[in-house]
Amino acid sequence: MLDLKLLLLGTLFAPLVGVGAIWVVAPLGDRAVRWMALLVALVSLVCATMVVFSNEAATQAELAVTDVSWLANSSVTPLDGCFYV
Repeated sequence: MLDLKLLLLGTLFAPLVGVGAIWVVAPLGDRAVRWMALLVALVSLVCATMVVFSNEAATQAELAVTDVSWLANSSVTPLDGCFYV
């Protein structure tokens, strides 16, 4: 089974990767763009479904927590990013 943190990141960043993929297939025409958009949406949906319906979802209050400290050693203000399901 995949790590839930990776699935959560996949769910969040699949549309961003999909934009790049759509940009690449755009010269092939509207039909290719639509198929790529459908593929990206399905990948995102599958990742989200796997996170929500995992066995760990029933046993944990906070699931798939990802906490990232950006510029932690900054002299100005450290930025913290946290997202979870």
